[in-house]
Amino acid sequence: MALDRAALAELLGFRLRRVNQELAREFSRATGDYGLREGAFTSLATIASNPGISQGGICRVTGLDKTAAVAVIDDLERRGWVVRARAADDRRRYVLHVAPAGRRALDDLVGRTREIEDRVLAVLTDTERGRLFATLDKLVDRVLANEP
Repeated sequence: MALDRAALAELLGFRLRRVNQELAREFSRATGDYGLREGAFTSLATIASNPGISQGGICRVTGLDKTAAVAVIDDLERRGWVVRARAADDRRRYVLHVAPAGRRALDDLVGRTREIEDRVLAVLTDTERGRLFATLDKLVDRVLANEP
């Protein structure tokens, strides 16, 4: 029996949250052997894509608050996945780079994540997937543009 979602019909948050819950649950199952804290995968991927990004930049991209971001980065550094160093142009700021072990872990995590997402996205055609990602990218860009 299909449930009536009329009260939620025009609400984006419900749809995004519900899909994200499933993706997060499956990600946790598929990567449980790593024992990652929330935000670690996104932070590692962001650092890999943006060598030299600051801790503040991680906060902006991932949505983590500063305290959570420091804990995530500390964990990534302890694992030997990330190298944190003082910025050459501003000794008050830290910059981040992915270490070789972090690159290997990230490659594995991305592979596992793609398998999960492929199962969820299997109901969409390639064209629909492209439109979905393009539309979500516009929304993410809007969110990032509106942050301080």
